[in-house]
Amino acid sequence: VRGWLYLPPGSDAPPPVIVVPYQGASNPTPPYWMRRDATELSLAPQLLVAQGYAVLVPDLPPTPEPADGIAQRMLAVVDVAGEQTLIDPDRVGLWGWSFGAWSSVMGAIQSPRFKAVIGLNGPMNFASSIGDLGSELRLNGGNDAAASSQARWLESGQAGMRSAYWSAPDRYRRNSPFEQADRLSAPVLLVVGEYDSMIAQSEALYGALHRLNRPAALTTLYGETHGIQNPGNIRLYYSQVVAWFDHHLRGGAPPAVPSIAEARPQ
Repeated sequence: VRGWLYLPPGSDAPPPVIVVPYQGASNPTPPYWMRRDATELSLAPQLLVAQGYAVLVPDLPPTPEPADGIAQRMLAVVDVAGEQTLIDPDRVGLWGWSFGAWSSVMGAIQSPRFKAVIGLNGPMNFASSIGDLGSELRLNGGNDAAASSQARWLESGQAGMRSAYWSAPDRYRRNSPFEQADRLSAPVLLVVGEYDSMIAQSEALYGALHRLNRPAALTTLYGETHGIQNPGNIRLYYSQVVAWFDHHLRGGAPPAVPSIAEARPQ
């Protein structure tokens, strides 16, 4: 049970906590992206500390299957901090980017203790991700390159499926949030880049949650790939991140723009 906890200054009562998970990763030293001078704004949890939230980065070393007890492993760290009255263990959110987005959604599937989730450009259905191209590769004719790289990522890389889908379909289903969308009750904000190869993954999960009448929103950031670079998109993204957590963890007003229904300049 290890992790890095960042607390907001001048907090009298235990603050709500945002867990930032990334399956397969441990941090023997403080995460570089949590430094005050970090420049990566696709995921900058230190901005949430400035808004009065605690941020917890738990160690999540590899397991036989990536989803094995992921919620329990995160909550074990949360509960240690809660026992020391450093955070409020009843107001816990999840926020992740890429495989961290997958980790966040999968954690909320496994436990109702997570009250709000935000995921940026994450894989949500392992079975279909081998065919994901994204607009950029599609325009460049990168069909073969995308299929090969996605297969490597699934079978011998980060996803850890260890075999092709047709040899172990149940393993793929157990580890795919889309396949278990009916177990997800926490409000979920999914954010995708227009040119990210996994845009269809978040769109499919949003479609499933919408069909199941679960609280969910989907925002598309036009002109972006896997990260976020455009200053207007960064402003929009963080205004939604803060509003989402404020509403669901602090009882604030509903987000003014919970989902983007049409393209508009920023």
